[in-house]
Amino acid sequence: MKTYIVGEPLERVSLDILGPVTRTYKGNKYVIVVTDYFTRYAEAYGVPDIEAQTVADKLLEEFICRYGLPLQIHTDQGSQFTSDLFIQLCNKLHIDKTRNSPFHPQSSGLVERLNRTIEDMISKFVPKHQKDWDQYLPYLMMAYRSSVHETLGETPCFMMMGREVRLPIDLIY
Repeated sequence: MKTYIVGEPLERVSLDILGPVTRTYKGNKYVIVVTDYFTRYAEAYGVPDIEAQTVADKLLEEFICRYGLPLQIHTDQGSQFTSDLFIQLCNKLHIDKTRNSPFHPQSSGLVERLNRTIEDMISKFVPKHQKDWDQYLPYLMMAYRSSVHETLGETPCFMMMGREVRLPIDLIY
């Protein structure tokens, strides 16, 4: 497994897809996961399909519009990521697009570990075959981002924003 040296937020982000999972009432069947390599800050979005247009729209509208442009996006070999549309989006935004080796997909250990964590959180929080898992994603991701990361010794929120996020539990104290 290759180690990537990064020195600041949004220098390198990964983009991956979980699913298919149980279709929700909103029609979502997949989860797009965007993870920053430096901070381990992650976002997860429910989507109905994994067509290149859907993935590109979600990345642009939900992640880039909120956090700004990453310098580099790393993906697997999925057709949505190798499509002309996705490559053109990256080129127009001057984002360096990299991908896993086709014969060594486990080279994105960071992404795979986070995906397992998200799947585990969903399975523990949402009963199997429940059709509203997508409405809980923001809360599950808030819990992940506000938990101290073993490797970093800080929370992903602190690493990304320079401060801890005030949580509802903080109102008790």
